Amino acid sequence: MRKLLLIPLAAAVLAIGANASTAATQATKFVSITRTAFVPASVSVYAGDSVTWTNSDTVNHQVVSQSAGFASPILKPNETFSYTFAKVGKFAYKDALSSKTGGGTVRVVTRPQQVTATLAADTGSIVWGQASVTLSGQLSSKAAGQTVTLNEQAVGENGAKALTTAQTDAAGSYTFSVKPTIQTVYTVTWHGTNDATSAPVTVSVKPLVGLGKLRHRAHTTRFTYRTKVTSDISYTGHYVYFQRYAPAIGDWIPLKRVYLGSTGAASFTVRMTTLKRNQVRVVLPDSQAGSGYLANVSRTVLAVR
Repeated sequence: MRKLLLIPLAAAVLAIGANASTAATQATKFVSITRTAFVPASVSVYAGDSVTWTNSDTVNHQVVSQSAGFASPILKPNETFSYTFAKVGKFAYKDALSSKTGGGTVRVVTRPQQVTATLAADTGSIVWGQASVTLSGQLSSKAAGQTVTLNEQAVGENGAKALTTAQTDAAGSYTFSVKPTIQTVYTVTWHGTNDATSAPVTVSVKPLVGLGKLRHRAHTTRFTYRTKVTSDISYTGHYVYFQRYAPAIGDWIPLKRVYLGSTGAASFTVRMTTLKRNQVRVVLPDSQAGSGYLANVSRTVLAVR
């Protein structure tokens, strides 16, 4: 009778039990046991992955590996055995019940690093048409010469689109300069050993609100101003508030609601009788800023009677 190469049954059962739960969450390669060979005879896996052997023959087989330190139970036809390879190396195995089956090898290599990407903005909001935003980030691999793609999705668009690309520097970092004209969400993507996409970064936009003095007759209380609101949308019929700063209460008080014309502009006249010197401004409230925009204020103008 052939002498069988066996590892004690308790060890074999432990091998199956210890690896069953791991195999459920890791990748698995499959090998068939035939009468004359293991198919395929050589497989490669990452550390932490499993190999499952299936007895595809009509007689019993047993998979054993001295170098890996495991032995399957005796496998009847259609039965399987799985083993998770935790260590890097090359491990030979064979069929303890038949020399005709030959042997096989499992090559275990280190799992490639999962690269991640970051993205941040130097400011969360800008005024329409006036400033740029610097977006910067880094690949976790810190590898140089990698291509990353900047994607953008503006309010009202159905999906993100590629905007531009950049190469990582010696520290794996990258920088972009953007000038959104409406609220826009940015991400970066990298394609390599894995696909990496950064968390989204939202840059908000405030409409440009202008205020200028047109006329004022000396020593009178009547002032004429012109205001204009500009962004990617029309402000026809929208309104702004003309405000005066009241030092007595330390706050701004509204003097007039001004409706904007077809160009988003309007001229208006106000009376200011309380003080000889007044600080005034125009405020565009949230309700009038429009979808994709934030409220904003004009510059402060000094009105002197």
